[in-house]
Amino acid sequence: MLPALIVTVREGAEAALVDLERGETGTIQRISLPAAEQQFLMRIGFVPGVQVRFSRRAPLGDPSVYSVDGTEIALRAETARHIMVQRDLVQRDLVQRDLVQRDLVQRDVVQRGGVAAAGDLP
Repeated sequence: MLPALIVTVREGAEAALVDLERGETGTIQRISLPAAEQQFLMRIGFVPGVQVRFSRRAPLGDPSVYSVDGTEIALRAETARHIMVQRDLVQRDLVQRDLVQRDLVQRDVVQRGGVAAAGDLP
């Protein structure tokens, strides 16, 4: 059984899209970019009120992939920094547990010499 986690983020706390953890969701509140860039983002689905999920980050850290309305879109950190979202607290708690579980599995695999057993990954 995994230990209980204390989440310090308040429900409804606003954060930049770039600050979401892998798997975490948030609702877009506003986009603070020049009009042309805002319009482009809105055309591809980044509209205030829409839920967005952080899917993954490129191996070197930039860009990151976000899921919006069933479509995965890669954004540079510089752009994602200007998209403000309201975090989903319950989702964040589940993400933290999943990350702890993944880290425990990875540690076990490394201790076995890098050999993964069937059913290791969640």
